[in-house]
Amino acid sequence: MKTPKKWYLSRFAYFFEGEDGESIILYHSLKIRMVFLTKTIVQNIRLFHSGLTITDFLKKIPDNKKQEYRELIKQLKRIDFLICDQNEDLEALDFIVKNAPKPYPHILYLMVADDCNLACTYCFESMNCLAKKNLPDKKETLMSTEVAEKAIKRYSELIKKDPRLFNREKRIIFYGGEPLLNFQTIKFSLEMIKRYQAFGLLPKNTKLTIISNGTLLTEEMAKIIKRHKIDISISLDGPKEQSAARIFPNGKEAFSSIIRGLDICKRLGLKTSISCTITDKNIDDCQKIIDFIIDNNIKAVGFNMMLGKTSYDYADKAADFIIKAHQRFKENDVWEDRMSRKVEAFFKAKLLLFDCAAAGGHQLVVSPEGSFGICHGFFSDRKYFSGDVDDTSYNPLDTDIFKEWNKRTPLNMSACRDCPGLGICGGGCLMNAEKEYGSIWKKDERFCVHCLKTLEYLLWDTYYSNTY
Repeated sequence: MKTPKKWYLSRFAYFFEGEDGESIILYHSLKIRMVFLTKTIVQNIRLFHSGLTITDFLKKIPDNKKQEYRELIKQLKRIDFLICDQNEDLEALDFIVKNAPKPYPHILYLMVADDCNLACTYCFESMNCLAKKNLPDKKETLMSTEVAEKAIKRYSELIKKDPRLFNREKRIIFYGGEPLLNFQTIKFSLEMIKRYQAFGLLPKNTKLTIISNGTLLTEEMAKIIKRHKIDISISLDGPKEQSAARIFPNGKEAFSSIIRGLDICKRLGLKTSISCTITDKNIDDCQKIIDFIIDNNIKAVGFNMMLGKTSYDYADKAADFIIKAHQRFKENDVWEDRMSRKVEAFFKAKLLLFDCAAAGGHQLVVSPEGSFGICHGFFSDRKYFSGDVDDTSYNPLDTDIFKEWNKRTPLNMSACRDCPGLGICGGGCLMNAEKEYGSIWKKDERFCVHCLKTLEYLLWDTYYSNTY
């Protein structure tokens, strides 16, 4: 006679209790599934923590409730809240990690300018200011057309190495510094990209983006950008007072010059978004910034959290800021990048292994002088940059750098495996983890707060949407 199986509550099962003390959500952090329960039912389900046969469990349930619990147990087994072998959890986790995508650059960053005409007080590219261009160890400041040509050619060769992935969407991003300082190389690159697409050397669905502060944008530039169907992201933190950190090297405010560039984009019908940094100075002005975005009919936004040292309550405030913005943006058809990644993971039950393309080794960065990097956040000191576009035998994807970054997902970090945010986290910013905590393998604590607050918001927003 077979011994009845004991069933256990998964290590990835978490209980979230509502403010009323009665409503409870049972959430699976790896499967990204949820079940709505009551306090009484939860008290009984918790009995599976130490292992219990179904027969022994049902003995504890009143006769008039047994059928209800049988149906619930079937549901909990089906979506792995209940498991019969405690090794199942780790086996599932290890399987996902082992089968995660290998390094492959869906994104190419062309760092066409090492300098910037602004001196924003919080910029992580602290070297990238024209006022500092005479530093003795300064490298090339503008990418030549020759380097751009070799970089695009090498990128084409690298992505063609895997025919299965070649035709998937790619994105080439012109970045810096301020990329419009080097519009000549951008124009050259656009024509080359067009030729490469025509000859099948780049996918037809290769998207193009320029990330700019907008102050140097002219109508002539904007017409070229529009002709090539380039998305442009303008760095702007809201109204004038909230954008006070964006200044020229002489200390003059840059807001009016940025708005002039933004107006050109809007007037000519460019596909325009803004990149908005939440700073210690503007974090309490959430409503003003949201109103500014909506009033200016901006339909796509990317919120950036501050890197480096911030005030003690910055992470909590920034997380609340992004959630409030999301609530308003939903009503006004505005897409926000950071929140959208987590929303998609949550509602599609699709694990967010990496929160950026550098983590995972899914982007390639080329410096003005032609070296290969994995993260544009390390652009100023060139850490994690190696090789050269002139060396056609060099494959950056085979380097220890890309192999290590490919493994850096919360699912592969012991400090993260027992966190309820595991499935929708992505691991935050690796650059901030290293610069603040000493290693890319450390947690980016600011994003932990953002992830957990976002998860709780999504859970209860879903609960109340389904029950009221």
